[in-house]
Amino acid sequence: MVEMGISALNLIKVLASSLCNLLLVLLLTVQGPAEAAFSASLGIITPWLDIIVSAVHIAVSFILLNNALSALLNRTFFIVYLVSMGYEHVNNALLFREMAGLMLSLPLIVIVKHVTGLPSTALEFKRLVKSRVGFKVGANELFVLLIPHIGGVISVLATSFSAYSTDIYVIVVNNALVPVILLFMVMLVSEELSGTADRAIMGFTSGLGVLGLAPLISLMAMERTSGALYPSRALYASKRGLYLGKAVATLTYGYPSNAYRKLRKSARFSGEGRRAWYWRAVQHSLYVDLNELNTPHIIVIGSSGSGKTTLVKHIVLESSRVYGHNVLIIDQHGEYKDLASFIKCKIIDASRCSLNPLVLANTSPRERALQLAHAVSVTFRLGLLQRKMLEEVIMKTYELKGITSGDPATWRRDPPTLQDLVGVCKELGKEIPEYNRLLPYIVLLSEHISGGEWLSVEELLLESAIIDMTGLSSDFARALFLDTLMYTLINKMYTTRLTKKVMLVIEEARGLLPRSLARELLSRLFAESRKFGFSIVVVSQEIRRIPKVLVDNAGLRVFFVLNEPRSVEEASKIIAGLDVKEKSLVVAEAIRTLAPHTFMIHATGVDAIFVVKSPFLTRSKSA
Repeated sequence: MVEMGISALNLIKVLASSLCNLLLVLLLTVQGPAEAAFSASLGIITPWLDIIVSAVHIAVSFILLNNALSALLNRTFFIVYLVSMGYEHVNNALLFREMAGLMLSLPLIVIVKHVTGLPSTALEFKRLVKSRVGFKVGANELFVLLIPHIGGVISVLATSFSAYSTDIYVIVVNNALVPVILLFMVMLVSEELSGTADRAIMGFTSGLGVLGLAPLISLMAMERTSGALYPSRALYASKRGLYLGKAVATLTYGYPSNAYRKLRKSARFSGEGRRAWYWRAVQHSLYVDLNELNTPHIIVIGSSGSGKTTLVKHIVLESSRVYGHNVLIIDQHGEYKDLASFIKCKIIDASRCSLNPLVLANTSPRERALQLAHAVSVTFRLGLLQRKMLEEVIMKTYELKGITSGDPATWRRDPPTLQDLVGVCKELGKEIPEYNRLLPYIVLLSEHISGGEWLSVEELLLESAIIDMTGLSSDFARALFLDTLMYTLINKMYTTRLTKKVMLVIEEARGLLPRSLARELLSRLFAESRKFGFSIVVVSQEIRRIPKVLVDNAGLRVFFVLNEPRSVEEASKIIAGLDVKEKSLVVAEAIRTLAPHTFMIHATGVDAIFVVKSPFLTRSKSA
C-alpha cells in the first residue's frame, strides 16, 4: 500500500537524521593524532570547508525531515550540543560560519526541493501540545520505548567522554535530564503511535537528547498530522475535519504482520507465507475533511442494527460543530429526534404540515404534471389510461390559474392547490364519468399532505430542522409527502440564498418510494446540490436500492456489516476496484464479519481503506 511505504520511509528518514547528527558529533569530538588526521582529511578543521559542512548538514536534514524549519532547528540543536560540551565556543567566527552555511544551504534546499518535489508543510507542534493526551502505555509498549531509548543515551554519552568539557552538570543535562524529558513527551503520545517501529525510533531519538530533538519533534508531528501515516487528501490521523472514530485496521499489501484479529481468519489476509492483501492492525483516530472530498456527499450502507443511525447522528453533530452547517433530517422512523438535545434545531411533525406538490419553481407545468402523475400512479398502482387522465386533470388545473407550458413567465404565478385539483376533477367528472375514478385518489392526496400548516421549505434551509414523518398515517402518505418535499427542495435550491451550508440526511426506507422515482429524485439531488452548498447523506440497508450514479459519485462511502451476497459483492468491488481479485475477496470477507458499530470506510480517489470503530453520542458533543 502507498501509505505503508511512505510511513516506513518517514521512519527511516527520521532515524537517518538522528544517526547523521550522532556521526557528525563523533567526527568533531574525536581525539588523538590518528583521529585528528582523519578529521583534517575531511576538511572539518578548514574554515571554508566548515561552512560547506554546515550547509550540507542543513540540506541533508531538509531532505530527511522534509521541512526547512526542521532542518534549521536540527542544526541549531546540533550547535547547542557542541557548545555545551565545550567543543565549540560562541564567538564571531562561529556566528559567521553558521550564517554563511545557512546562506549557502538556501540555494541547495531550493535545488533539492525542485528536483525531488519534497513538501515544505510547517510542523504542527502547537497542535501536538494542545491535543488531548494521557498515560496509557502498556508494559510491552514501554519496553519497546525504553530499550532503544537507553541505546540512544549510551550512544551520546560515549561522545561526552571524548569531548573537552568535564563539567558534571553538562553531562547530567545532556545525557540524563533532556532524554528523560523527551521520553516523557514520547510517553504522552505513545498510545496513538501506529506500530512497534514508530515507538522504537521515538525511543532511540529521545535518548539522543538535544541531538535527537528536531527529528523527534518532526516524527511526533508527522504521526499526529496528515502527511506521515496516510499521505492522502481527505482522510487524516490528526484533528482535521470530522472525527469518524478509532481506526483499528487498514488494508495493506505485503507480508502479513500485526494482522487485525477481530475478523475471521479468511477475512484477515488473502494468503500466508507470501505477499498478500491483509488487514493490518492500527490504533489511531480518523478524521475526514469534507472540503477535500471529490463531492461532499456520503452514503452509509449496512444491515439493520449495525449502527448506521448512531454514526449518522455523530456525523450530523460533528458537521454542525466543525463546519457550522445547518442540518435537515428527513426522519422516517423517529430515530433522530434526540439530536435536538445536542444542537439547536426544530422538530417538525409532518402530519401537521401541508405541502403543495403543484408548485413549479423551475419546472414547466407539463413536466410537473408528468412527475406527479407518475408518483401517484405508481403509489396507487393506477393503469396507463388513468395516469394519462390524471396528467390532463393537473394540466387543466394549471390552465385555470393562467399557467401554461408555452409561457415561462406564467410559471412564477401563485400555483393551484390540491383543493383546486379536486374541484377540477369533479367538474371533468360531470362531463366524462371516467374522471370520477380518479377522485378518491386525489382526495386522499389532498387530505394527507394538505391538512395542516403550510411548510416553508425556504425556512427549513435557513435553520436546522428534523422532519418527523412517523405521524403520517400510511406508507403512501409518507411516499407522497417525501416526493413533494424532495421535489420542492430541488427547486428551492435555485432560489434560496443560503447563509450556511446544509447537510441533508435522507434514510432510504425500503418500499417507501417507487424505485424509479427514488432514483430520479436522489440522482437530481446529488447532481445539482453541491454547487448550492448542500452535503447529502443517504442511508440504506441495501446498496442496490441506491442509484449507481450516487454510489459512483459519493465522496465518502461507509459500509457496515452486510449479509446479502449480491450487496457484499457489489460493495467489495466499489471499495477494492475490479483490478485485483484477492483484494476484493479480503474486503468482501471483512464486510461479512464486521462487528456492530464497526464500519469500513473508503473515500473516492483515496487509496487508504480503513476499518473503524464508530463513536457513540455523549453529552460532551452538545453544541
